[in-house]
Amino acid sequence: MEILDKTGQAGKLSPNPLRQSQIIFISYITQITRAAMDGGVEEDLAYAMSDSYIQTSEKCTALSQIDRLRTRALMDFTNAVRHKKDSPPYSKAVRRAIGYIRSHVKEKISLSQIALASGLSSGRFSHLFREETGMTPFAYVKKERLETARSMLIYTDRPISEISAALCFSSESHFIQAFREYTGKTPGKYRKSQH
Repeated sequence: MEILDKTGQAGKLSPNPLRQSQIIFISYITQITRAAMDGGVEEDLAYAMSDSYIQTSEKCTALSQIDRLRTRALMDFTNAVRHKKDSPPYSKAVRRAIGYIRSHVKEKISLSQIALASGLSSGRFSHLFREETGMTPFAYVKKERLETARSMLIYTDRPISEISAALCFSSESHFIQAFREYTGKTPGKYRKSQH
């Protein structure tokens, strides 16, 4: 955390300006990580993003790199929160279903489970969900899994096979094909393009 002296200026935590900036950056990342979790970002993802940014800050060799990293971190955390927020005004049943899908994205999910979470019968739920979101419940589950995969590829070093299994894809090749259709890149190329 920033330490303020009596004049309101940040106290010196290190005589080295670069190290001082890195320490303050870590405090900054800690605060926006908490804010992102308050905004609905899953704990695992928020901490993975935080760890990635802190590790990157430790490799910085110039103050300007820390400044650019701070801007990029704010944008990434903001986008993660935005992704978790429901922008369209969905009905209560659809919002409950989306919440269920997001909290169980790393589990096998059945239509009956999602419908139960929504409080509607499977038939009524499927119709309402498609009407409001423009996609079937399973297309939405797939989209959420692929968005989670994007974040995992950027912010973790987990192997593609592990990400595929963690997100309940039937096989690694199915995951790669679905990811390529969704993003236009294979998971490996996507990860390289983000680093």
